[in-house]
Amino acid sequence: MQGLPYNKEASLKKEESFKPIPRETLEKLVNPAAEAFSNGLDDFKKTENIEALESLHFVLLMDGSQANGKLLSRLHELVPYMSDTKYYDLIVAMFIDIAHYNQTVQRILIDAGVFKLLNYDNSLTFELIFNICDLNKAGLQQFLLECYNESLSKNPKIMSLLKQL
Repeated sequence: MQGLPYNKEASLKKEESFKPIPRETLEKLVNPAAEAFSNGLDDFKKTENIEALESLHFVLLMDGSQANGKLLSRLHELVPYMSDTKYYDLIVAMFIDIAHYNQTVQRILIDAGVFKLLNYDNSLTFELIFNICDLNKAGLQQFLLECYNESLSKNPKIMSLLKQL
């Protein structure tokens, strides 16, 4: 069996016309979750559309997203939207899903002021507090300093956290 004849001139032309993939394009190919989150967040901030926010939630649930530094570097941008009741439940549910036992996410949320925007009339709030503070002594102490009052101690999630002290 005989292959195609080698054409040195054609081979050289291929090598000469090769252009490397631009770094920005390569980063998008290598890190699609960060790109999807960034684009989705930009879209949400422009349109304040619930569907865009739901898409962000799906991206955050992708395998590896919660450890993706480029993606997490923009997570704090969602926290201020918690003050709007039409976004509160969805954003809190998103944070509940990614915060438990993830110290990086917990720190980002705490540093972004998540405790100051909590709505204690909403049952999801206590799930979020638990997922941020469970086995996170520094986070629990910060919550207690910033937000705790005696009426909260009746909630089973808060009671469970207080037992960790």
